[in-house]
Amino acid sequence: MRTRTFIVVASLVAGCAAPSKSERSAGHAMISSSMFRGIAAAPAWTPSDAEVAQCELALGAALAKKKKDVANYYLRMSGIVRDGSRFIVGDACDKATPDAARYLAPPSEGSVLLGPFGGGETYFSFDYDAGREEITMLKFNAAL
Repeated sequence: MRTRTFIVVASLVAGCAAPSKSERSAGHAMISSSMFRGIAAAPAWTPSDAEVAQCELALGAALAKKKKDVANYYLRMSGIVRDGSRFIVGDACDKATPDAARYLAPPSEGSVLLGPFGGGETYFSFDYDAGREEITMLKFNAAL
C-alpha cells in the first residue's frame, strides 16, 4: 500500500512540476524560396516532415525562454542553403491576428512575400540550422 501511495503522489507532483509548452506551431506552410523574403538567389532544398518537426521543437524551446508558446503562431517557412549549410528560414504571425490566415495561404505565382513591419511580438523571423538542429536567429519585430 505504501508503494502505491508514493507512486501516485510522485506522478501527481511530476505532472504539476512545470507548465508545458507546445512542441508544434498552430500551423505552418512551406513556401518556395523564390517567393520568400526575396532570397531567390539562395539555393533551395525541401525539408522533410521530420526536419520541420525538429525545427518547430527548437523554435518552441527558444520561444519558451521568452515566455512565448510556438502553438500561438502560424509559421511560413522555406528551405535554403547558405554557406553549404541547410537552413529553414521563417516568419511567424500570432494566430490571434485578424489576417493571420494569410501565413498559411499559398502565395500567388510571381509574388515575393515580405515579412510585416512593426507589430511588436505579434510577428517574428527565425533561422534554423538543420545540420546543427538549432535556432541561429530569432528576431521579433519592433513596435511601431
